[in-house]
Amino acid sequence: MTKNRKLMSALTALSASVALLTTGTSALAASHKVVKNDSLWAISKKYGVSISSLKKANSLSGNTIYVGQTLKIPSSSKTTSFKSTTKTSSKTAAVKAKATSSTTYKVAKGDTLWSIAKKYGVSVSALQKANNLSSSLIYIGQSLKLASSLTSYTTNGVTKSTTTSSTTKSTTTKSSTSTSKTAVSQAPTSIKRSSTTASSANITAYALTFLGVPYVWGGTTPSGFDCSGYVQYVYSHFGINVGRTTYTQQYAGTKISVASAQAGDLYFWGSYGSAYHVAIALGGGQYVMAPAPGQVVKTGNVSSYTPSFAVRVL
Repeated sequence: MTKNRKLMSALTALSASVALLTTGTSALAASHKVVKNDSLWAISKKYGVSISSLKKANSLSGNTIYVGQTLKIPSSSKTTSFKSTTKTSSKTAAVKAKATSSTTYKVAKGDTLWSIAKKYGVSVSALQKANNLSSSLIYIGQSLKLASSLTSYTTNGVTKSTTTSSTTKSTTTKSSTSTSKTAVSQAPTSIKRSSTTASSANITAYALTFLGVPYVWGGTTPSGFDCSGYVQYVYSHFGINVGRTTYTQQYAGTKISVASAQAGDLYFWGSYGSAYHVAIALGGGQYVMAPAPGQVVKTGNVSSYTPSFAVRVL
């Protein structure tokens, strides 16, 4: 009798494991017929799947597809366990506690200003202000001052700042401290849109502060961007409305050739009137963009991924 009970328990556990694995397995949800100007990247963006899953579902060894070809579109379902959620919450709480007491951070390999800002719960602009940085470039071994207790942020166009009790005390108590120490105890000020010139240099410099931000389908904030959401966020910082989608952004200025594009212009992929991807030109054939699911905001070159046309916004 005892053996039968053990056997039944083992079978029950095995069935539960199989059910869990089945839940997380990708299923073929639909199909797509390839039309002119389609690419694996464009199709993956349209359906919110990765290029690798598209290739796997259709047994493709390369990126070549042809007009009229029918591609299977995989859709994946994600499962989140209570244990992993709890672990993440605990980790987040620990990071926040660390940010409160930390004053400096030593840059390690793979770090970006954005990843450091996210880790310690501060803004990129606050880090730049605290360390007198004019760009997003940092180097391994560099010691950065953390503005964890001096964070400034903008809500609905109004700049606010938060300070710890010790910071408040240092700014209200009269003493013979030096000018440099007093400056450190003051909250860094975020760039105000009204006082920021919408020049190509300022736009590209601001765009590069988001290197490393993850791609999120439909994302429009530094928590995650898609290609057009990223462009909208950067330009709106300077009071320029280019629209929310790639479709509207292609009409936000004058159409020009790829070869004529300069820093601050926009690059587009796809034919004019039906563009499917956008990036911000940095000059010299370079650009920065939010590429695709599973990737992060990064730079590229027209020689490796060539745009179809460009638009001059300024």
